[in-house]
Amino acid sequence: MTTAELTKDEKTEVNTTKNENKDFVGEYPAEGLLAMGGFLFYGLGCVFVYDDVTLPTLRLSADGFGDDFDADTSEMIGAFNDVPENLEGECWFDLKAAEFEEGVIELKIMKTKNGPVVGRFTGDSEGLGESILRNKKGKLEIPSTKEHNNDIIFEGKDGIESIEFVYGNQYSITAGQPWGGVETTSGNNGSKLTIDVGAGRKNNKEPAQWYNDTVNSDTTKMFHSRGGNNVPKKLHFAFNGVLSINGDSFNVSMGQGEDFWYNNWHIASPEMVSTESRTTGTFANGKYRIWSTDSYHFKISKEF
Repeated sequence: MTTAELTKDEKTEVNTTKNENKDFVGEYPAEGLLAMGGFLFYGLGCVFVYDDVTLPTLRLSADGFGDDFDADTSEMIGAFNDVPENLEGECWFDLKAAEFEEGVIELKIMKTKNGPVVGRFTGDSEGLGESILRNKKGKLEIPSTKEHNNDIIFEGKDGIESIEFVYGNQYSITAGQPWGGVETTSGNNGSKLTIDVGAGRKNNKEPAQWYNDTVNSDTTKMFHSRGGNNVPKKLHFAFNGVLSINGDSFNVSMGQGEDFWYNNWHIASPEMVSTESRTTGTFANGKYRIWSTDSYHFKISKEF
């Protein structure tokens, strides 16, 4: 195995990417570099999600320079031997193949270099079976809660003259996360609407259940943007209100979730019918069509 060095600009890019993963209460990032066989893998990061502190979930990912290398490992099984608050701060960690033929990797975390193991995790690997990280320096922390500006944008196309939203003052958000409320901004002479939700982001079952209950989990009354789910199992938050299109009003619920790359949006309404793919929908018996163009942009047009 060879060792490669990052340039200053590359290190800045890596650190910027990693810092984006530190906004969630209850997660540990453990960071390091992997160099193997001439390929340099940057951004190797471990994120622990511990709904159950003694049995957290671990996500491990790596991206490679000069190659389309990608390795994802999820649901690594293991445990820490102390409560998270006592494990914060500098750490050292080893990552190695535990069962090479089976593609199993093992991650050990120590509070001091070559010290006693405070956490041990194993899981299946896709592409990291030959990797070895020995005595790499990392950091364990519980990031503070942070309120984000979470935008969802509706843009009118053919025949749409106005889009409005009135917040219904009902919402559900993951416990411990901040809620700053809902604000709206109009543009393009009223045919474009931006809804800005001030809220923390941490996926949880309760906001998803609240959202699903607004339409009794009827998938024909729900649709979502890129990376979403027909019936979401976890969301950061959800809220309700009245969406008006050209003066016609509809009760809606909206919720934000995430996949590995995106914060995506889900929309439900008893007055909407979604397509089989659950990525587009119609209001008012087909009078208006709504669809997503990315993770947070939605277009609305009038059906002629």
